Amino acid sequence: MMLDENTINEGKDQDLELRKVAEEKIQEKELEMPVNIENMDKESIKKIIHELKVHQVELEMQNEELRRVQAELDLSRRKYFDLYDHAPVGYLTLNEEGVIIELNLTAAKLLGTDRRDIIRKPFTRFIMRDDQDIFYHHRRLIQRTRQHQECELRMLYAGAGAFWTILSTLPDIDNRGSLNYRVVISDISQRKETEKELRKAKKKAVAANEAKSQFLANMSHEIRTPLNGLMGMTHLLTTTALNENQQEYVIHIKSSADLLLRVIDDILDYSKMEAGEMDLESIPFQPKEVLEEVSDVFSFSASRKGLEIKVMADENIPRMIGDPYRFRQVLTNLISNAVKYTHKGEIRITLKNFNLAATSKTGVKCSVQDTGIGIQQDKIQSMFERFSQADSSNTRQYGGTGLGLAICKGLVEKMGGEIWAESTPGKGSRFTFTIFSEESMKSEEESNGKRKDAKLMKKEVDLLLVEDNEISRKLIQEIGKINGWNITLATDGIEAVEMFKMKTFDGILMDVQLPGFDGYKATEMIRKWEKNNGTHTPIIGLTAHATEGTREKCVKAGMDEYLTKPINPKKLELLVAIMTDGSYHSES
Repeated sequence: MMLDENTINEGKDQDLELRKVAEEKIQEKELEMPVNIENMDKESIKKIIHELKVHQVELEMQNEELRRVQAELDLSRRKYFDLYDHAPVGYLTLNEEGVIIELNLTAAKLLGTDRRDIIRKPFTRFIMRDDQDIFYHHRRLIQRTRQHQECELRMLYAGAGAFWTILSTLPDIDNRGSLNYRVVISDISQRKETEKELRKAKKKAVAANEAKSQFLANMSHEIRTPLNGLMGMTHLLTTTALNENQQEYVIHIKSSADLLLRVIDDILDYSKMEAGEMDLESIPFQPKEVLEEVSDVFSFSASRKGLEIKVMADENIPRMIGDPYRFRQVLTNLISNAVKYTHKGEIRITLKNFNLAATSKTGVKCSVQDTGIGIQQDKIQSMFERFSQADSSNTRQYGGTGLGLAICKGLVEKMGGEIWAESTPGKGSRFTFTIFSEESMKSEEESNGKRKDAKLMKKEVDLLLVEDNEISRKLIQEIGKINGWNITLATDGIEAVEMFKMKTFDGILMDVQLPGFDGYKATEMIRKWEKNNGTHTPIIGLTAHATEGTREKCVKAGMDEYLTKPINPKKLELLVAIMTDGSYHSES
């Protein structure tokens, strides 16, 4: 079907394409007009031509929009491939057989070869032989679960050298139903190297900590052994007739020895706390009795300075379950500080019941108030930090390690309470702390069955003393004379075992650090011999080691009790009395 040439000229020389479009429109019935345009009048044809021009403009606009969208798509595609190729991780696509069918440039660089040399190659060719089973397992897991999986393995760089990677793989089902794998390769060589260095550093830190612990244990032993003789002989000296000057000298010796022992204990206790190895006892005790004992200890030193210690306690203070020794340690530290920093006036100690409204826990609140030098407000909080004192000059003027209050804070918190201070410079300070009883209450007879009345002690007691230090032997022999003990001496572990087999003893005092083999080994051999003979002899360990784990080692070896040097004669007397009264039964 052809259009009239004049009509086409009047339509500004529309070309054959326009005619074709018009014919298509007519065929598609988009324009309502007769099928035969040869019979149409001039106006109708003009109208058709106008509509075709309008439609042509619309098509051109649509084409322009399509070209713009296509340009944006091309730009996005280029950006996508740039990001894909130069991503910080490698991307690969594997087919179901594990053959590489696509990868980015980063993956090719990680593997140290050209992309063209990798396509269509099995992925396992680039994995270290020893780690290929890891990949096979990884792939089977994805096949079974159809879920994302990760694994760590070593890949090869251009066939030489290896680097650590994380493979993060997603399953991908293509339009033919085949399973492909989209793999992300992350180089973690640096992380692995850092982990290796951290493990080395941790190993060194553990070794350094063990060396420190061993050093502290050795120093404890080396210092406590001569200190045991010093304090023990000083105690024995006080039992003899002395003139006034000699008594004063002995008091000074004892005071200096006590101070040295306190410094050693502070260092060891803080070391335990820092390592998280501070364990507490769980036995019944009466806080009021402990307070009275501690205040009596300081009454003499306070009176020598012209100070008065006043103790006020509620009448109905209950018995508690906890660690009386650590409670005593906190009280001792606070009262000692009060005496040390107070030059005139008094020290007032109060003990009250303290129960939290939200709980049913039994507790007490104790305050130690003095009229001493006081503390600046901005220094109070730092007093509870390690190696801290309110004034650095105090270290020289008053002595101390700067650990006492830090240890008190740690102990009080382990006993479920808190500690705080109030102070006015020049007027004095008040330190207050709370502690709580443990929830589970055992009967006193069950928890404290070993501690019996010393009056049950036999008139004569046969003891085997195993001690290689001459001064320590002399000290215990003198204590034995006062208490009527018959003491047989052994200077090493081998001799101790032989003497034990030859004679029956009521008890054994066993030093743990001995020549030949130590006290732990000697105790184990004695217990083995007794097991075959159906007997049990109480053994008290004597040790200058005061570090964490000493109690456990003594119990594990078969000892019934142990005393830390410097030995307190009263504790030794009481313990021997308890263990040799004929009714003691070991729990070990």
